[in-house]
Amino acid sequence: METILTVLDARKYKVFGGAELATKHITNILAKNGFKIIIAACPLTVTPNNPNIEVVRIPKLCGSSKLHLWFNILNTKVKNTLSSLINKADIVYIPRLAYPVIPLAKKQGKKVILHLHDYQPISFTASMYPEDGTPSALTDAKKTFKYEVLEHKSYAKALASTALTPLNYLARKWTAQADKIICVSRRQAEIIARNMPEVRNKIISVYNPLPPLTAEKTKYRKLTFTYTGGKSYVKGYKIALSAASKTAKKNVDAKFIFVGTWNGQKHSTSKIEFRSRMPYQKIIELYSKSTSIIIPSIWEEPLPYTVLEAMAVGTIPIASNIGGIPEIVKETFAEKMLFKPKDADSLADRIEEAASLSREDLADIGSKLRTAVYGKFGENVVTPEIIKAFKDSHL
Repeated sequence: METILTVLDARKYKVFGGAELATKHITNILAKNGFKIIIAACPLTVTPNNPNIEVVRIPKLCGSSKLHLWFNILNTKVKNTLSSLINKADIVYIPRLAYPVIPLAKKQGKKVILHLHDYQPISFTASMYPEDGTPSALTDAKKTFKYEVLEHKSYAKALASTALTPLNYLARKWTAQADKIICVSRRQAEIIARNMPEVRNKIISVYNPLPPLTAEKTKYRKLTFTYTGGKSYVKGYKIALSAASKTAKKNVDAKFIFVGTWNGQKHSTSKIEFRSRMPYQKIIELYSKSTSIIIPSIWEEPLPYTVLEAMAVGTIPIASNIGGIPEIVKETFAEKMLFKPKDADSLADRIEEAASLSREDLADIGSKLRTAVYGKFGENVVTPEIIKAFKDSHL
């Protein structure tokens, strides 16, 4: 029985997201398929409730930022603790940002699998955009400044982050030492390989698994379009709000729900409602009751779970034609609902199309979407690929 050491870090402002959800499912899959699992985890992380998984809590794996985390890992005491755990493992698995663990593992001759859910090795902000050219120190600095101003509304943070962008070369250096790099979509793999040719032969694409989700039996009586990206610039908040406003002015009989952290700054109207963030299960229930989920991302999102989850509960995703999204919706009705990134008019048109569908059409489309997404991303489908990635003799 091979032992896998999973190093699970967390940033204090983001403990659970799509990458963490995927890691939880993947770790459980590995534990159920003959691997012994040890997780070195930040105490804030959500770890699988599985008696076959040993969890070792390491507070220093929590960081306020990725650079803070990297410096924590390089602390002598933390390095010694991790080195001791690495010694017990056959494979070291890095599913998030604990890149400094890679050279520690290679020093002991261990196999290392790095799982990329974003673009950290080639971008300080871990994001890439369709207009991006070949990364360089200058272009990354410019992109970082713009990102921090638009995403976090902070010139101070923009200046500080921009000054630190050269340190991201460490992520690229550490990444190159991994034995295998798992990308979660073909589009992400293409972007990483193009911009980091030295790892091209180490890259494989494996879709994240979609666990069984329960669909609500009834939808809201009123046509409801839901957006859950908060005020995020890269998730397309302004585009979603603009499209909702345009649609509302056309007297389309529909309601829009925006979920996020608003700090009392937003006031709901009869057609646009602002709700606070909610637990994961409540989000899934909301997806299930909605007519459609709006995903207007402007960055090359590798494999957004929001699209998978919407389809899994029989709800139409109206999403940007960007990143790994076209791979998810290929040959389904949702493919027809893709729209040009950053184009609020195009999104508004798609919303009107969805609003024109009958209840019977929506139910039929929803059933087909659910069948399609589980046929491609269901755990039973993805599990063999995950197991192969960890057992492959070429690792």
